[in-house]
Amino acid sequence: MVDRGSSGSKPKFRMTVPPAAWTALDIVVGVALTAAVTFLIVVANSYLVGKGSYQQGLSAWLAFVTQPPILGTMVLTALVTVLYLSWRRGRGTTRF
Repeated sequence: MVDRGSSGSKPKFRMTVPPAAWTALDIVVGVALTAAVTFLIVVANSYLVGKGSYQQGLSAWLAFVTQPPILGTMVLTALVTVLYLSWRRGRGTTRF
């Protein structure tokens, strides 16, 4: 669907996305942000420890994040958070 807008010069493209896709995207973003924060903490810790390096921090982070219980916890936390916020939004409550 192309909407030319009021000026007619720049076309606006609209795409409909199912709500489940937005929910899945929110969960993936939550997991990625959690992994990024964990990465920063582990790499910063490797610099603070004597004889630490970026490579040691990266390998420690990869060993930690790729464990199935850690991945499961990140996904479950993001899923519960997204579903709870979606439920709150559906009830019409905006205050937290």
